Amino acid sequence: MSGMKCPECGVWTIVKETRTRQDNTRRRTLECANMHKFTTVERIEKVRQGGYRPHKGERDADTKSLTRSSARV
Repeated sequence: MSGMKCPECGVWTIVKETRTRQDNTRRRTLECANMHKFTTVERIEKVRQGGYRPHKGERDADTKSLTRSSARV
């Protein structure tokens, strides 16, 4: 059972077929319990590596205030 739900009726789906293409995309054919079939396309994207640097004028987050605000929740 996959984590995806059918866009037609909202019930669970299973993966019937997966095809990988040369342009780094995957096409998956899924089918739900009510026999609706649909296809998804997954594309791999590059994510920029590196840490966060605040822009000029921004300041770093105050960890004490973050701890206090999360403790209130």
